[in-house]
Amino acid sequence: MILGAGRIGRGFLARLLHEDGRDPVFFAATDATVQRLHGKTYEIHVLGAEEKNVLETEVQAFSVRDTEALASQWARTELIFTACGGKNLEALGGELAKAFQLLRSMGKAHVSNIVTCENWKAPEKVLKEAICGHLTQKERADFERLTGVTESAVMCSGTGAPEPSALHYPMDTWVEDVLYLPVNAKGMKGELPQLSCIEFLPDFGSLLRQKLYTRNTSIATIGYLGRLKGLTYVAEAAADPEIALILDELYREVSEILVQSLGIDREKQRVFAERADAKNRNPLIIDPLTRIGRDPIRKLSPEDRLIGPLREGAALGLSTDAIALGCAAALYYEDPEDETACRLAELRREKGTDYILKEICGLDPAGEEAKRIRRAQERLKEKGWIQKL
Repeated sequence: MILGAGRIGRGFLARLLHEDGRDPVFFAATDATVQRLHGKTYEIHVLGAEEKNVLETEVQAFSVRDTEALASQWARTELIFTACGGKNLEALGGELAKAFQLLRSMGKAHVSNIVTCENWKAPEKVLKEAICGHLTQKERADFERLTGVTESAVMCSGTGAPEPSALHYPMDTWVEDVLYLPVNAKGMKGELPQLSCIEFLPDFGSLLRQKLYTRNTSIATIGYLGRLKGLTYVAEAAADPEIALILDELYREVSEILVQSLGIDREKQRVFAERADAKNRNPLIIDPLTRIGRDPIRKLSPEDRLIGPLREGAALGLSTDAIALGCAAALYYEDPEDETACRLAELRREKGTDYILKEICGLDPAGEEAKRIRRAQERLKEKGWIQKL
């Protein structure tokens, strides 16, 4: 079961399952998506390797609000994936709670696992709390005994059609040629499933931080710097000569932080960073900077992809000049179609960046981390990328 039928769900996850001869059943949030998928055909296009394309036929898709269908499918499966977007996890939890109650009343509750595939902080905790919040004490005890809720680290991007004529079917999707999903083994119940493209890791936390600091920090920096320069797409911004120099510095900084804080092998981290850089520069991935920059207030929170490595680097006494540039650029991010970006711009104009550093980033305005960001703001102003501090 895949809860969510976006690019990661019907593209990346469906392709992973296809490798083991498994046909996913989708549960989507909108009736329109269900109608466009159920009983239909679509193609998963592999970027740069069209010979690996996968054709999904006679697709099964239902509404996530269809409690009977959700419970019926759950009764027949041991592994459920979510790819609905982190902000939708709480609502999804309510639907899963109703399905579990029905499953339990039918005597069909069994050992199963839910794997969250979200770019979100502690998505498994958010989902589990949302589910349990709708259950009685006895129902919750059964749920926690039988159901594992864990997280994964998705390292694959999806994109839309490079041009309208490339669509073979209305729901076609394009994904990177990545057939690997690491999952936190600690949250699992029962025997671990044997799937060729999924690895269940006992030391998942280190990988998650490696991904956050290397992949998420770099692409966020590309997004916010690229927007300041008036660019449109990730690959375009990553190839910009000025931004590329900053990125080279950033990869060195985050790599040193990870080597010193987690003891990650330096050579393995170098390869990990090179792969992240190649992905960011890949012109086949048509990824708008507005998607990357979306929700800047969350991305400026104390433990997230920008402030997190800045704080850790400062604590270790390491250079964070490039990381600080990403933080500073995020302070000036604007997108009239993004509600949180508009809120951030309003706070900056009315209360100033020191207020944002304190109240959103959790930094002492007189502390070392804030000083590093201010120096980065000065660099952006010198470059002409921002007009005033």
